[in-house]
Amino acid sequence: MIILMFVFSLSIFLFSSFTISLKLQTINRAVIYMPLEIFETAIPTTNIDINDGLYFNKSKLANNLDDYFEEKLSNVMKDYSYTLYYYNQDDGSICTDSKCDAVEVTVTGHYAYTFIYSRSICYEIHKGAKYGQ
Repeated sequence: MIILMFVFSLSIFLFSSFTISLKLQTINRAVIYMPLEIFETAIPTTNIDINDGLYFNKSKLANNLDDYFEEKLSNVMKDYSYTLYYYNQDDGSICTDSKCDAVEVTVTGHYAYTFIYSRSICYEIHKGAKYGQ
């Protein structure tokens, strides 16, 4: 009887560990492998000034991330939130201008019991090979 209870409790522990690790893997996959198209479509390419360079449209990027996280994370995380930190690539200081070319996305939330998830990923706009850099 004791062995049966031990096996039952061990199987419950293993099953819950499996589901927790599966949720964590799903969340990591959604955050780490965010499609670059989310950020590329938030870069205005019409009526831009060549001297200013490319930058992120803040409202378009926020809308893209809202849609993406709603689709990917709403089923896996109990409550989640994300913050956008726009910064200058040169020195890492906060970008107060409306034309920022670097952003850090931080995703936080609860995914199982009392486990908390938090991950930050940075995206920057750089000149490519066509510009000789």
